[in-house]
Amino acid sequence: MSMKKAQILPTPAEQLAELESTTLTLQAERAVIVTQILKAEKAGEHTGIAKQPNQKVRAQGRLRLNGVAAHHLVTTQARRSYQELVDELAVLDSALDEGGRLHAKLSAEAAAARYEQRKDELAEAMRQIALSLIGLERCLQARDEIIRAIRLPGLSEGGWPLCGRLRNTASPIYRYLETGVKEKWLTQKEFDTEFNRARCAAGE
Repeated sequence: MSMKKAQILPTPAEQLAELESTTLTLQAERAVIVTQILKAEKAGEHTGIAKQPNQKVRAQGRLRLNGVAAHHLVTTQARRSYQELVDELAVLDSALDEGGRLHAKLSAEAAAARYEQRKDELAEAMRQIALSLIGLERCLQARDEIIRAIRLPGLSEGGWPLCGRLRNTASPIYRYLETGVKEKWLTQKEFDTEFNRARCAAGE
């Protein structure tokens, strides 16, 4: 009994690349069609035009987005009637319109796939930032202790620009580490330990 091989579907990124390539082909074909229509109109060949039903146009437009679309988009030497040119333009416009919506969808899916692949790396990077901020806070605490021991007028304690101090619950550093707990970059125990340490260092 033969086993069928599992079908390997293209990734969102691969589908997106194929769509972008097809879109460029469609845009080039559209430019050619528009030029031919303008020439036909100038020659007075645009009488008795009937538009295709929307559903038919939409169905044909979708066909243009298939992998074989490029083979159907090569301009032949045969002269097409004005009606055929107008119909072809409607099909191409429909394909490009639908392709634009599909591009947005595939872009989002490709980004989501990249996130899934690298979310652990991102979390670790965010954790290292949190640990760096904790290290900064500890350095500030050590500095504060030295300043208090020196008791020289003009030397003052304070936060680091853009970070503030961890003991201040409205500070950027407090909010970042708090977010770290929610996003699991830090444990609640790590946060509580550092927050209590900051408050004790300030004599609170």
